[in-house]
Formats: sequence, structure tokens, C-alpha cells
Amino acid sequence: VISIEDATALLMTGKVLAGLDLGEKTIGLAISDLSLSFAHPRPVILRNKFTRDAETLLAALKAENVAAAVIGMPL
Repeated sequence: VISIEDATALLMTGKVLAGLDLGEKTIGLAISDLSLSFAHPRPVILRNKFTRDAETLLAALKAENVAAAVIGMPL
């Protein structure tokens, strides 16, 4: 967990921001463009086991050059 100020410094390195929607059955993923103006959806990750889910998510974040992720909290 980092502050928004720390995220700003990380994003200055040409990396992008990810948005996560953690559901019971799926994990929704969206990746920003370099200008941080638009979020582009990526394929949904079907949840299975925690370790496999984490590996899949971390691989996707690494492939997309993500500096930080924002986790949604549905109300």
C-alpha cells in the first residue's frame, strides 16, 4: 500500500496504472494509457486458487508495465 504521492513518482517513469475489480468468481482488469487519460479493459481473470490467481495477475501487470494498481471497492 502506497500513498497517492508515491504513486505519482512511480508513474513518472513511463509506467501505467491498473484498475482491479476483485469479485468472488472473477478479477476484472483495466490498464491506463501512458497519459493516464483512459482505462482499457483486459480479459477477465477467472478465479481458481489464490496462488494461481496471484501468479496470473502479477504476470499480466508485469507484461503491461504497471507501476501501481487501484483496487475497486463495490458498494
